Amino acid sequence: MKDPNVQGIYHVEYKGWHGAGFGDYRLEGGRVTGLDAGGGSYDGRYQWNENTCAVDVEVDIRLLFPNFMVQDGVLRAVGDATRIRLSIPWHTLGQPFAVNLPVGPLMVTVVRTSEIRKAA
Repeated sequence: MKDPNVQGIYHVEYKGWHGAGFGDYRLEGGRVTGLDAGGGSYDGRYQWNENTCAVDVEVDIRLLFPNFMVQDGVLRAVGDATRIRLSIPWHTLGQPFAVNLPVGPLMVTVVRTSEIRKAA
């Protein structure tokens, strides 16, 4: 599949062994930015993968105040960053899918809430 316009604002909900959470992020111009309700900020990059029809994401989740990660239940300090690499299959938008991360597994649901038009 050719690159659909993946730029937009997204809502993500996730469940791990030690809890659940949600956040909102923006994909625009190859950058990922956003905030997590658990006190994390998202900062990273993305690209469309034509071979897998997925958005490949590499993002740092940095804690703005001490909190536990839902994947492993370990208390993290302010400023701690966890790098996450994952692929979001385009056909799963609005449906849960499994993600295996180095810090533990998650069930993730991603919903697109707004489209950002590409510059001409």
